[in-house]
Amino acid sequence: MADKPKPGIGRVALQSGAVVVPVAIYGSQKVRNWKKLQAPKVRVSFGEPLRYEIVADPTREQQQAVADEIFAEIKALYAELEASAKS
Repeated sequence: MADKPKPGIGRVALQSGAVVVPVAIYGSQKVRNWKKLQAPKVRVSFGEPLRYEIVADPTREQQQAVADEIFAEIKALYAELEASAKS
């Protein structure tokens, strides 16, 4: 997972007003190397929808702030999946 989100998702969310659903996927890194009859367990978690007011020409700071908020939700979902996989 990246350390910091790129502002593009923030720009799309702000300019379109589209609802963003944060999604975390855990275990997909093992899919390429699985052996026959031993498929890895992949877990997916969906967060609550995030809504943003439309901004015709958002600043870079606004875009990054929204991207950071979305990414924080994804990281929280991923941490929950990771913790449940280890228990």
